[in-house]
Amino acid sequence: MSRTKTIVRVRDLPDLFGTKFPWPVLLCTVCGGEYSAHSGDYFMAAPDTIMKCCRRPMRLMTKRTVYTEVQP
Repeated sequence: MSRTKTIVRVRDLPDLFGTKFPWPVLLCTVCGGEYSAHSGDYFMAAPDTIMKCCRRPMRLMTKRTVYTEVQP
């Protein structure tokens, strides 16, 4: 199975006003940092700016929490 990484630019970020959970976040795959993916937070950046952290492109993802019962 081939996995291609999509480069996320400012113009690709969604407007998150009124969005219900789970909403998208920008994730750094190097340090694990999570950042806002709301387009309004980056209004000063050029639309073609690539979203980066740790000098690598970030990924646009949704976060899911899964609870699994543990047997004592």
